[in-house]
Amino acid sequence: MTAGITLVASLIAGTVVLAPVMVAGSFFVLGRMSRGDTPLLSDLFAPFANFERFLMGSLMWLGAQVLGLVILGWNPPLGIAVGLVINAFFLLFMPLMVHQGLDAMAAFRACREHFRREWLMLLVLAGLLTVLIWVGALVLLLGLIITLPYALAVIQAVYEQLY
Repeated sequence: MTAGITLVASLIAGTVVLAPVMVAGSFFVLGRMSRGDTPLLSDLFAPFANFERFLMGSLMWLGAQVLGLVILGWNPPLGIAVGLVINAFFLLFMPLMVHQGLDAMAAFRACREHFRREWLMLLVLAGLLTVLIWVGALVLLLGLIITLPYALAVIQAVYEQLY
């Protein structure tokens, strides 16, 4: 029993840490594709070369998400609003870390500057992407196989429009 619980806890911890780093790898691939280059399988694993930097960014993003979930449990309407603002604020966080080589704090400052100037567009886009992800999660999370790549491609396109 203890071994099973330890295994499940390890899988969850590994997923929490590795998933955002793999999302960063997706932005490496999307960036290469947007430049007209052929993506390589190794591009998916490129963030592991700077694992600590991406881990810190992932933990900062995850902490903000947990804050939204805590507020959601306490006050659902306020939690939804705070979650939407958090997602809008952090929308360009990972592309900034990937394409500009920023560390977590520099990417946070850049996100703050973008949010201050483009808050309405970022809020609308975060709302649309949230609905897209929710729809993808409806059928046993299988729809995420389709909706998540589209969401990442939209975020990459927004990054390219701003830079």
